[in-house]
Amino acid sequence: MRTVILLFTLAICLPATAGTFKWVDENGVTQYGDTMPPQAVNRGMTEIDKKGQVIKKTDAALTPEQLKAQEGELAKQKALTRQTEERKRRDQALLGTYTSEQEIDLARDRNTQQIDSIIRSAQERITAAQVREKDLSKQLEFYKGKDKAGNPRTPSKDLLDDIERTKSEQVVTNLAIGELQKQKEQVIARFDDDKLRFKDLKLGNASAPARESKAERVSTPLVIDDTNRALVNECLAHWADRASVGGKHYAASGELSQLDGKTELILDGRLQNKSGQFTQRRAVCPLTADGNGKVDTKGIEVKKTLASLGARY
Repeated sequence: MRTVILLFTLAICLPATAGTFKWVDENGVTQYGDTMPPQAVNRGMTEIDKKGQVIKKTDAALTPEQLKAQEGELAKQKALTRQTEERKRRDQALLGTYTSEQEIDLARDRNTQQIDSIIRSAQERITAAQVREKDLSKQLEFYKGKDKAGNPRTPSKDLLDDIERTKSEQVVTNLAIGELQKQKEQVIARFDDDKLRFKDLKLGNASAPARESKAERVSTPLVIDDTNRALVNECLAHWADRASVGGKHYAASGELSQLDGKTELILDGRLQNKSGQFTQRRAVCPLTADGNGKVDTKGIEVKKTLASLGARY
């Protein structure tokens, strides 16, 4: 009632062409005036005519917290839009690639058979390494005795290195087989997801929630700075090109990529050889699972083994 009386009084007292500003001060009290005080400019205001009708309304300036929340909401909306577009693209690709669920099963079998073939190759490599280790061990037996002068025989460094290398090859190849078996499981899961989605689309149930792929990779940009420089350099060192002695690696950008609970450091940059020429280079380094900010050197070797077997990593 007090507000109505005040508005009525203002309407009588103000000239016909004048406007009245209404705002809430820092104490939460509604104020009226012919002009806005400087300290109230960002608090938002309403301009009313002599009849008390709103001519113009200006919202209060957002606080830093509100701006941050607004940016977060916009980011969520953009991510949701991207997901919707990506889902639509995948649905179109699915319908354009297959005409029946049986075709999806056949594609799954072709992919898993390829992985099985690589696994057999790896198992053959382990068998060959076991034979080689047995032969090297026989050679080592000779050094357990003494020479004619009664001195102990010392095996050569090359022999000891060969034995160690052969044992390490078996360990790494077994780990590579484990990675291949996981890859096979992911392939089967992905095709199972595709088949369920294909069935929904064929039944006209496109609005059904799509199953999230178990093999989905999530990447986060990495700003290379002093806090992670040591880790970046360690990754680059593991990817040193043995064929270019004196070569120097540079990383221009990076990202942390997560897949199946594992994190990889992916660096894009270039390699400068001893002649000063540059070539593009990508380095991929698995990080240790204990989160101590170190490169998983065993993982590096596993990737090399997988690459030599023809696995897609």
